[in-house]
Amino acid sequence: MYQQTYVKDPFTRKQVVNKGELPQYYIEDNHPAIITLEDWDKVQTIRKLNQPKVTRPSVNAPQPFRQTFRCGECGGIISQYENYDRQKDAIKKKARRYWRCRVANGKNFSGTCTSPSFREEYVEHNFMSALLEMKSNDLPQLEAEAVSERTDLTNKEHSEIEEIEIMMEQLNQELYEAVDEELNQAGQDTKQVEALTNEIVQLKHQLDAFEERQEQAAKYRTELEWLMNELEDIPEFDPLKHRIAFRADIFERLVESGTIHPDGRIVYKLSTGIEWECYLENKLAYKLKVKRPRRKRSKAK
Repeated sequence: MYQQTYVKDPFTRKQVVNKGELPQYYIEDNHPAIITLEDWDKVQTIRKLNQPKVTRPSVNAPQPFRQTFRCGECGGIISQYENYDRQKDAIKKKARRYWRCRVANGKNFSGTCTSPSFREEYVEHNFMSALLEMKSNDLPQLEAEAVSERTDLTNKEHSEIEEIEIMMEQLNQELYEAVDEELNQAGQDTKQVEALTNEIVQLKHQLDAFEERQEQAAKYRTELEWLMNELEDIPEFDPLKHRIAFRADIFERLVESGTIHPDGRIVYKLSTGIEWECYLENKLAYKLKVKRPRRKRSKAK
């Protein structure tokens, strides 16, 4: 089925579902089948019966950091594990959460790694310190703006899009005439229809690539604006003396992936299109006091 969607507005170039506004062409048995229809139906039935049950994610693993970080030494996955500090009464247990490369932790025997583990408090503290750096530095904003500008389309590419749309319109008309001609023949030959369809599909792929870049550039700008607003609420603090509450909401949206190096450096790949590195000399973040925001005193009447 060709032309299931089309470009309604040439300025936005958004694809909309074709509900009869333009003609559609259905070419039956255009591609040779890999398997028979009967085998296909049998396989789908078997796959449905063998589909595993959905299991709940681990409750112990904090969601913000799961499958986010890689090891800076070997590239392995950074995963979370816990140690317990037994209390005097031997009943209560206090969990210490650590993040370490699975290879270094002996969970993957395909390689060797000597990267140390890091307390969860340090990872949280490192991220909040990174936000503080980005708040007091113009470089993240300038770099993100440059990335979005490089990603967006040039004037030449906008002109190329207009040319492609004109070519597609002409090919659509030729395809319509070719389909109409083949339907009126006794022995149908779909070679011309297939050739025109392939040309249109290739042009469509080019338009899709341009649209994807435009959407990505718009996303970078949106994420940057959102981040700048969020950074205004990050309080000033001394990372070597205090910690502040971890903002999981910012982390989950801002950080796409990251790399934790053995020396404690963490490189974040951000949704704004840039990378940001943060290094703290103090790895004992769990010993730092959490700096709470001051409450405003209400004036007595």
